[in-house]
Amino acid sequence: MSRKHSIHACTGCAMVKRRCILMPSEKKCVRCQNRKEICTFKIQKKRGPKRKKVEYPSVDEIFSFNINYKFLPNE
Repeated sequence: MSRKHSIHACTGCAMVKRRCILMPSEKKCVRCQNRKEICTFKIQKKRGPKRKKVEYPSVDEIFSFNINYKFLPNE
């Protein structure tokens, strides 16, 4: 029998940062079989395109003004 490395490690192997090796005829990885643990896999979220960052002006840019600005006199 040949061994197959899973794309993502089961939760037990991921917690201890070990390689997760699945046997084709078994539903548990080798580590979980030897330790007699439940072998569960976390559902992976779909990865989509990253959101574009919106740049807002800084507080200094918002409140900066020209000191030489002159108000028009009231008519």
